[in-house]
Amino acid sequence: MQREDSKMGDSAGNPAAKPALIGLWRVLHVWSAQKTRLVAPLALFTILSAIALNTAIALRQSHEQRYALSQQRAVESAKRDLDELQDALLDEHEQLYTVIGTRPFYRRAAYIYPLPALIDNANAAQRTCEGRERCIALLDELKDMIRHLGALSNRLAMYSMLKPGSVKMDTPSLGELDARFFQTMQKIGEIRMDEDAHLDESVTRASRDSQMASALLLGSGLAAACLLLAFLRRNARITKSLRKALQTADVNRKKYKRLFQLNPLPIWIVDDASMRLVAVNDMAAKALGYRASEMLELKLGDLRMNKTALHGASFAHARGQDDGTAIWEHRTKSGELRSMNVLQLQTDFDGRSATLCVMEDVTTQLAAQAELRHRAEYDALTGLTNRKYFDERVNRELQQASRAGKTLAMIFLDLDNFKEVNDSLGHRIGDALLAQIARRIERVVGERGTVARYGGDEFMVIADGAAPLLEPLLDSLLAAMTEPIQVAGHELFIEASIGISLYPADGDDADALVRNADAAMYLAKQNGRNQYQFYRPELSEAATSRLRISTRLRQAFRNGALTVLYQPQFDMATGTMIGAEALLRWTDAELGSVSPAVFIPVAEETGLIRGIGEWVLREACQEAARWNLDPARPIRVSVNVSPLQFEHGDLMGQVREALRDSGLPPELLELEVTEGALMRTPELAARTLAGLREMGVRVAIDDFGTGYSSLGYLKRFRVDRLKIDREFVREIGHDTETEAITLAVIAVAKALNFELIAEGVETSGHRDFLLQNGCTHAQGFLYSHAVSASAIADIAANATTRPAPLPA
Repeated sequence: MQREDSKMGDSAGNPAAKPALIGLWRVLHVWSAQKTRLVAPLALFTILSAIALNTAIALRQSHEQRYALSQQRAVESAKRDLDELQDALLDEHEQLYTVIGTRPFYRRAAYIYPLPALIDNANAAQRTCEGRERCIALLDELKDMIRHLGALSNRLAMYSMLKPGSVKMDTPSLGELDARFFQTMQKIGEIRMDEDAHLDESVTRASRDSQMASALLLGSGLAAACLLLAFLRRNARITKSLRKALQTADVNRKKYKRLFQLNPLPIWIVDDASMRLVAVNDMAAKALGYRASEMLELKLGDLRMNKTALHGASFAHARGQDDGTAIWEHRTKSGELRSMNVLQLQTDFDGRSATLCVMEDVTTQLAAQAELRHRAEYDALTGLTNRKYFDERVNRELQQASRAGKTLAMIFLDLDNFKEVNDSLGHRIGDALLAQIARRIERVVGERGTVARYGGDEFMVIADGAAPLLEPLLDSLLAAMTEPIQVAGHELFIEASIGISLYPADGDDADALVRNADAAMYLAKQNGRNQYQFYRPELSEAATSRLRISTRLRQAFRNGALTVLYQPQFDMATGTMIGAEALLRWTDAELGSVSPAVFIPVAEETGLIRGIGEWVLREACQEAARWNLDPARPIRVSVNVSPLQFEHGDLMGQVREALRDSGLPPELLELEVTEGALMRTPELAARTLAGLREMGVRVAIDDFGTGYSSLGYLKRFRVDRLKIDREFVREIGHDTETEAITLAVIAVAKALNFELIAEGVETSGHRDFLLQNGCTHAQGFLYSHAVSASAIADIAANATTRPAPLPA
């Protein structure tokens, strides 16, 4: 007996819980791969899932059991129906055969003839037997049997699960009905067996599912119990850790609160929304001169001076959105401005967004930094822009001038004879003089340009190069320099030489403009000083030439390529040689013979003259010692001394060492010094000359009459001889004024009891004029050119008479 409920049994064989379990464990697997912080949610989820799974399994098991019971009850009901059907069929079959079996004739007829034929035969027999009661009674009995048989057949057909009424009277025979009876009985047996098998299968499946469900229930229960125990254990550990953390946090909170209050740095907390100070330590209050309670009533805008008042979200923008440092200026309660280096940290305060500010007072440091920047950009003595910063300013000015098509002027101003002031009155006076000159230049230039101290006594100005503006500025600078300056009770007069180069005509960068302005300034000095000169291209050639000469001269001195020649000095009255002047000469492989008038100034500019001068001194003493091997013929040697040797060298030590090494008697050495050298460092010159005279060395003033020619200085500087410059001698017989100056020099020498010698005597007229006026000693081409050291002895030996004894 098949039923639709059997489909439910198929679904029970593939439980719907399996996909749910798979999905559940997939979720658990994913969650188990997470970090430790997911352990608690994972355990809780697993427990809840186990409970849900157990509930689902229990419901499923209950459903399976109910289904098995319903199947059992349905089978039992079907069995009862089959039993009733079977009993009814047996009863009816028995009655049928009983009816048929009481009359053999009837039984054979029922199996032979169909029921309709039997009916028809019965009806025909009845008509035949009319009037015979026994016959009629038998026929009535036969009809009743047939009707009863039809009714039994209909019931049998119904019991045989055929459609009711399907067995009609036209059924061929009762034999077929009998066969169907047995088929029905067989079918009932088969149905009973199927129902039993189906019931067994349902019960087996229900038992199996129940066993699996029980196992799952037990496993999930155990897993849930284990997880619950682990969860409870973990919660216990977490609770213990939290309790310990809370205790530690409480300790730290107290520690941090104490650290906040006792921190040596000012600290406060600002509420980001209201900008109000919500926490302030004592150092913050002390730093700004407030009480802490007073500061808690202030907003940040009440303290900050270099920012406008900030509100809400704009404070975060002012902080740059990120934690970091910034320099804030705050006004103290007394009104003083203090610079604070502020470290800003985003934090929370009572659940609100806030900013923790840790501050350090950097007012002193910033002032020191500003001072360092000022020192890096400005000259400490004059307050003017220094060289480095001036070059940067010039480069910016040149860029702007290039864009605007503008002309700029680079003005190079160098003080004339400043060194004499510095050396004679001291560096303190010299520094004060430079400071006053700087203020004077700055006052003259004003807004028309930028002034810088470029080094030493050199000043630079960058100004508008337009002629209508530039020339009045240059005239004003020269005029300002000529005005007397009062420094520490001294009235000083100073002049300046100025060189100018123009942008873009004379250069397109700062270096070129400065270099060319320097060349123009050098020309101004050569042309008499106290003037200005504009740069010309040929000046660069002269500067290049000086650089080349300097380089080659240094190489020549290092390689021993310099030579010393000697020009004899004679007594014009007797014609005898009395001495010789050492003269430095230089012949270069590239430059050829270079005049001393060219390379000596270069040597002085570069400082090389000090080394060269010492070498010439030693060389001359060595040669003179060889000339004077015969004491009866003393020949004095004269050596020129550079001003730099006076100022920056141990001249007396060098002389002492040269005399000792050569063996030359001191009285046979004469040092020639210019008036300028004496006047540049008068105190040092006086001490040096006195020391030389104590050693027995003679001193002569070279080129007398071309410098200061002060009789007071001559009296102060005790010297042995004056030397008349060749410029005066050359004009004898041509210029009466020059002859008058020569006569004045001779008169001064006689009046002060100085010996006298004239240089540059080239004609007999020169000789006669000098002899007639009392000058007997001379040197020049009339007597001899400069010769080598070996020729001096021959010239002395061939003199017409022996020289007179040298004065003591």
